[in-house]
Amino acid sequence: MATTSAQRSPLFYARLAGILYLVLFVCGPYSMLYIPASIVVPGDATATANNLMASGWQFKLGIVGDVAIFTTEVVMSVIFYVLLKPVSQSLALIAAFFRLMQAGVQGANLLNHLTALLLVSGNEYLTAFQPAQTHALVLLTFESHRYGVLIGQLFFAVHLLFLGTLVYRSTCFPSILGIGLVAAGIGYLIECFTLFLAPAYEMLTYPGLTVAALAEMAFMLWLLIKGVRARA
Repeated sequence: MATTSAQRSPLFYARLAGILYLVLFVCGPYSMLYIPASIVVPGDATATANNLMASGWQFKLGIVGDVAIFTTEVVMSVIFYVLLKPVSQSLALIAAFFRLMQAGVQGANLLNHLTALLLVSGNEYLTAFQPAQTHALVLLTFESHRYGVLIGQLFFAVHLLFLGTLVYRSTCFPSILGIGLVAAGIGYLIECFTLFLAPAYEMLTYPGLTVAALAEMAFMLWLLIKGVRARA
């Protein structure tokens, strides 16, 4: 029997979401973790500025990765809304808005990295600053970017709470995936508030982040391999 368009649609959206999730898993660690870690020297503004000037195209490639990430997030917001609105249109809409808010914060936060590039560009108007002042501003932009990432993560964490609830209630996915996504949201929330309020205890958040990463990876693999349950 030929598969109807209505039957193909959930599978199509699920597979597309899986592919986009894969993009996030590839670009995210490089642009959000590796690049800042390779440039920023905590407490040493001069070393940080020198690392940025020596990074060349790698830092710019990280910016391209950031653009790919928040663009992908916008598309995924729409896909998950379309895929899960039969479960609860209101919850799916709330989940979509929180993910869109995360994408908006990510886009605005990119200005911090662009400002860092401008500070080491050697433009004539920058001679108004002493080298030490310029280096301090470079480190400040990276610190601002780090907190911008945390703000975006707060919205993403709330999104996961709603997404996990929808997945749990949906007949398209195993309930365990929904539970895992809710746990991931809780893990991200704990990390955000810990880094804001008690950064010295950051290591205590690592188990929760490990659970979050495994939950999202399991969801991505289900979307890529299985898509949706046939009976759904």
